[in-house]
Amino acid sequence: MFLAEALIERKVLSNQITDLVMLIEDSAVIQEGDEAADIKKMLADLLQMHERHAELDKNIRITNANTDLEGISLMEAIAKRDSLKFKASTFGNLVGRGYRRGMGRQAFRRSASEVRFTDLLDRNEIAEARDGYAKLSRELDAKIQAKNWSIEIFD
Repeated sequence: MFLAEALIERKVLSNQITDLVMLIEDSAVIQEGDEAADIKKMLADLLQMHERHAELDKNIRITNANTDLEGISLMEAIAKRDSLKFKASTFGNLVGRGYRRGMGRQAFRRSASEVRFTDLLDRNEIAEARDGYAKLSRELDAKIQAKNWSIEIFD
């Protein structure tokens, strides 16, 4: 099984576990006279799904730690990608907050009697940094995805 297939299966299992938990919660209390669902069977299925999820998760982590991607482990590449995404998001928030507050211009005031506000951040420079981090993140993510489809998962 390719790493990408294991990642997909783990995601599907996570969704199925969430759905089954909701079904169990909905089935736990019934109206008098209604037929009861087999809660014990559902709980057994839930445990079985959790065991498969844990097995997949372990194998994915082992594979990520032991797979090379351009001189670093896949696990390190994922951490680097996530860090780049976080930087891009943080810088994007700085740019966005300034524009929402009306600070997209160097200085402004609504009337002559108002206090003049000056933006101390170079929003263009911050936007360029955001775009750079986002680009690096996308490029690294493409390499990670390609590797996921080329490597067999460790058992």
